[in-house]
Amino acid sequence: MGDQIGQKFGNYRLVRLLGKGGTAEVYLGEHIHLGTQAAIKVLHSQIASDDVERFRSEARTVAHLMHPHIVRVLDFGVEGTMPFLAMEYASHGTVRTRYLRGTRLPLETIISYVNQVAAALQYIHEQKKLVHRDVKPENMLLRTDQDLLLSDFGISAIEQSKSDLITQKRVGLSASGTTSYMAPEQIQGDPHPASDQYALGIVVYEWLCGSRPFEGEALSVMYQHVHVPAPLLREKVPTISPAVEHVVLRALAKNYQQRFATIRDFAEALEHASHAREDATLPAWPLSGQPALNSPPAQQANQSGDSATLLAQTFPRAAPSPHSTQPVLNPTPAREKLDYPFTGGYKGPSTHATPKQDRQIVAEPNHAPKSTRIVTPVHQPGGLFRGKAMLLIGLVVVIVVGSVAFLLSSLNNHSAATPAGNIQSTVNTHASATTDASAIATAAANAYNAATAHGVMLGFDAQHTRVNPYEKVLNVINVSKLVQAWKVASGGRIGSVPTVADGRVYISVAGRVSNEGNMYALNVETGHIDWVKPYGTYYNGAGPTVANGTVYIGSDQILYALDAEKGAIRWTATTGGSIGTSPTLVNGVIYIGSDDGKLNAFDTSNGAKLWTYSVGGRILSSPAVANGIVYVGSDNGNLYAIKAGSGQILWTTPTKGKVRSSPAVVNGIVYVGSFDDNLYAIKAETGAVLWTAPTGDSIYSSPAVADGVVYVGSSDSKLYAFHASGCGNTTCQPLWTASTGGSIFSSPTIAKGVL
Repeated sequence: MGDQIGQKFGNYRLVRLLGKGGTAEVYLGEHIHLGTQAAIKVLHSQIASDDVERFRSEARTVAHLMHPHIVRVLDFGVEGTMPFLAMEYASHGTVRTRYLRGTRLPLETIISYVNQVAAALQYIHEQKKLVHRDVKPENMLLRTDQDLLLSDFGISAIEQSKSDLITQKRVGLSASGTTSYMAPEQIQGDPHPASDQYALGIVVYEWLCGSRPFEGEALSVMYQHVHVPAPLLREKVPTISPAVEHVVLRALAKNYQQRFATIRDFAEALEHASHAREDATLPAWPLSGQPALNSPPAQQANQSGDSATLLAQTFPRAAPSPHSTQPVLNPTPAREKLDYPFTGGYKGPSTHATPKQDRQIVAEPNHAPKSTRIVTPVHQPGGLFRGKAMLLIGLVVVIVVGSVAFLLSSLNNHSAATPAGNIQSTVNTHASATTDASAIATAAANAYNAATAHGVMLGFDAQHTRVNPYEKVLNVINVSKLVQAWKVASGGRIGSVPTVADGRVYISVAGRVSNEGNMYALNVETGHIDWVKPYGTYYNGAGPTVANGTVYIGSDQILYALDAEKGAIRWTATTGGSIGTSPTLVNGVIYIGSDDGKLNAFDTSNGAKLWTYSVGGRILSSPAVANGIVYVGSDNGNLYAIKAGSGQILWTTPTKGKVRSSPAVVNGIVYVGSFDDNLYAIKAETGAVLWTAPTGDSIYSSPAVADGVVYVGSSDSKLYAFHASGCGNTTCQPLWTASTGGSIFSSPTIAKGVL
């Protein structure tokens, strides 16, 4: 969309675009008779004529919400087939635009905002028997910097053709990022008024420390909401008071009955906690007699069933409430008597104050010995086998000198694990769960497609986090069933990582005699060589990036774009120096460094050079891209931050050794290794060094970051793990180390709790 300016919707003419999300665009509209302004929300989806009355009925319900902190609906209707809402215009924008992601808000501002949001939510919970289901900073509008309005009440119902939360539209895969604030019971299909409390708790957590408790792709975040305790706030910001932390963590209890009885109680408790003494006694929770937190899904003997069943086991549906099939949900529970303000000595929250070793994250259910757990890469948009969801297949790629071998878990060899001896019995046994979760399975496939839309590349994503939430962990049951599917002689030396995309394995191979590089495209099911293409001089480790039917690979001063289907050269681009790293692709631009010390940006459509920036030293670090900034290291010992759009330098941060480690960017921090034996944590916006962590030797390995921990290998033959948030000092010691027996030049990859 975005082309509606000047058009008439009801009595309003659209003046300019205010913002857009995954399901709608919001315009500034002007009343054609009165000249007054309104915010016009135009939904992306068109609706059929027989749905118009239902839309009007639902919109009428929203229009009848009358509260000083709820945005007023002025008009609604359908222009042609385009549904729209005319709402009160808040000239100061949203809380998200006022405070950008990563910003920590003053506690007094947080209390003011929470009181206003809670008042609006209490009103719809008590008076209207509604659950908002989409509380987040983007839906908080500002009349002034202090006067807040909550928006999008009931819009989730209007935007869907049915009220079930877990559909392709509402599983949180849109750009709006709704999944980041979604309560466990809402993910499981049974929202309650306390679901809004959980979402507001996530917002407060984010405002207090600058980051949300759970980060990653949609499915990974959903899994964490259901099974993983929120990290302690005081581990991220030690100055946060224990009382405030206690209140926020209670609002984030996995079981909604263990949260505050009402959203008003949460707001009152937070305000009291903000004035509590450091040694205040905290009320015990969870409440006595309440159910325990949601437990991880039961171990399933057979992990090769269809993707819908696997997802149903990971996100089991809660028992539906009597009203869960309607937008009008359970009435608010009786108010709990509060014992705030806090008094006496601080005892700490009873659930979250356990020792750290007792708070380990529970990953994919797996009781196998760790030595038998195998990470199975799945690097392909839409699934390894065309048209199938990606969670269906367990795949292990084994690289050996001169050949490529694949091991596949046989789908028909699980009689020992499956009661009826085949996959179909499992599907039948879980038919209900499969039906309920089919939309999740579709959304999961779409999530992977969205995550890889800009390319499957080094480190999985453009930020090089090396975390793929769509990968699967095999256990002792199905590891024993692995058989070699095929092996292909490549006729040369393999030194790069493979990339799997669109049903093919792409890998570069050096010739046995010359150092000429050849790109192989192999059918992932059969190992058949679909094509081989010479592309110039081969460089170790410079693996391909694949996106939109094109394979990108660097060579001696040339970047190649090859047709992924046939191997034909689409275009070439000259860099001026040999390319020894993998290209990084974001928003139609390829970023690649070369050993002449230049970082280049090329248009992916035709190879046109957009800009070049000279860093003055060889670049053997693959660039990472996040929030419109390209980060790359150089042999001159510097890390550079360069504007992705223009090639303008933002900052340079020196280390004391060559930087050949490819940076990883997570939560506003750039992690990168140096030949001075240190891992650096650098503030992404300014280049300020937050902390360093020593290892025993030079770091070639690129960091991987997951669940608040950064992992990196060293030439001293050890793998290191550090707190991603640091240790409160400028120099940090490792959480643990693991000896490997040889220098580590590769980069760690994380999948479902396995490194």
